[in-house]
Amino acid sequence: GQGLSYVWRNQQSMFSYHAGLESTHPFESPWWQWPVIARPIWFFVNNYLAPGLRSTIVSMGNPAVWWGGLVALILAARHWLKSDSLEDEDGGWSRRVIVLALVSQYVPWMLVSRCTFIYHYFACVPFLVLTLAWMMNYWTKGHPKRMKWVYAYLAVAALFIWFYPALSGLTVPEGWIASLRWLPSWTF
Repeated sequence: GQGLSYVWRNQQSMFSYHAGLESTHPFESPWWQWPVIARPIWFFVNNYLAPGLRSTIVSMGNPAVWWGGLVALILAARHWLKSDSLEDEDGGWSRRVIVLALVSQYVPWMLVSRCTFIYHYFACVPFLVLTLAWMMNYWTKGHPKRMKWVYAYLAVAALFIWFYPALSGLTVPEGWIASLRWLPSWTF
């Protein structure tokens, strides 16, 4: 029963807090690093395991989803800009809603100067997945032979299984965790 003015005051209060917070953290990352998973957050390592074993917990996205979603987002936005009508046979309205929803979750973080983390980007992930689905549908419509590429991508998206030990703290050989460090900034 507070009304829209109450909601607006809360939004201003939240923005003021986050915009004015001054702190640092070894695993902080600015907004422009999130889509490329430049700096995951390392939460935990178990140093009391037998030699050759490792248990660690890191917070990061699935590279196939995040990097593929970024490409799909760029292609969807490009397709949007090239189309003439608000609604076309290729799902122009749905594509615009997905792109605008992702942008509305992401762009406000560009205005925040405080210490930020990759998990602030997690709200964008459902829209990345929707953008991927839209692009796969658009790309394969009328071209059934292209479905093999969609299936290949979906198989690659199963990277979650490979990354699961680092996401969950499951104890595995050190080599397994080392195989997940694709970028020098991925320290976990």
